[in-house]
Amino acid sequence: MKVKDEIIFRSGIIYVIVVIMALVLIVRIILLQTVERAKWESLSDKYVYKLDIM
Repeated sequence: MKVKDEIIFRSGIIYVIVVIMALVLIVRIILLQTVERAKWESLSDKYVYKLDIM
């Protein structure tokens, strides 16, 4: 392989890894927003101090 081809190949590998990580992050955010929403809302009700306006 030429040096240019090696650089392009390595850059492509890094690009694919970054895209996969971004997709994993997006899927995790969607799961937290939809599937685990009730769990985290109950924890916030338990631990977050709320002020009531009188």
